[in-house]
Amino acid sequence: MNGRSLAAITAAALAAGCVARAPDVAPVPPLPVDPPPVSAPEPVPPAPPAPPADAVRYRCEGERVLLVRLREDVAQVQGLPQGEETLLLDAGGVTPQQRVFSNPGVRMEIGLGDRGREAVVQLLQPPASELRCVAG
Repeated sequence: MNGRSLAAITAAALAAGCVARAPDVAPVPPLPVDPPPVSAPEPVPPAPPAPPADAVRYRCEGERVLLVRLREDVAQVQGLPQGEETLLLDAGGVTPQQRVFSNPGVRMEIGLGDRGREAVVQLLQPPASELRCVAG
């Protein structure tokens, strides 16, 4: 078989539909030279500062945390909805471990419960509300 015969057979096969032509292939786009920028991970918020050594941490209902610093006849309370409050020692308390502090907007009883670790904070300004807390 010579080259002419092969060409004639191929042409006849193409004309008869016996041999398929290679499909048209779309050209592949070139790869980008620079990769797309990678977004930076979200920054991690800083941990809350450690409470002062003389502060007592109270965990309250609703995930609220209060830091209470007691000095003589004064209680400084951080973490209240209205911000920090300074309360003065009141008369009161049924047991020696129970103490009551207040100002015109807040009343706090500490030393409650069987172990003296519970506290109740009454927010007196409208809308009045109450927080039940446990030291620790």
